[in-house]
Amino acid sequence: DLTQTDPQLQHAQMHLPYPDQHPALGKITTDRLVPRFTQTPTTTYTRPQTFNESNAQITQDWLNWPPEETAAAEANGLIA
Repeated sequence: DLTQTDPQLQHAQMHLPYPDQHPALGKITTDRLVPRFTQTPTTTYTRPQTFNESNAQITQDWLNWPPEETAAAEANGLIA
């Protein structure tokens, strides 16, 4: 992408690598937010999740399912 080689954008550190690698894509970068806030920094970025990667988080945090119920739902095909 041409924006990733632009000297001004490189100097402004507009493209940041995600701290963890994507399982399918490997090391990827993201565009940083343009404004820089001193009291509320926006330096924590997470990579996009893969399909069904957040099943446990959603079922346990939002639906209050125990881990066993999430595993059973995945095993029975209720959730992918």
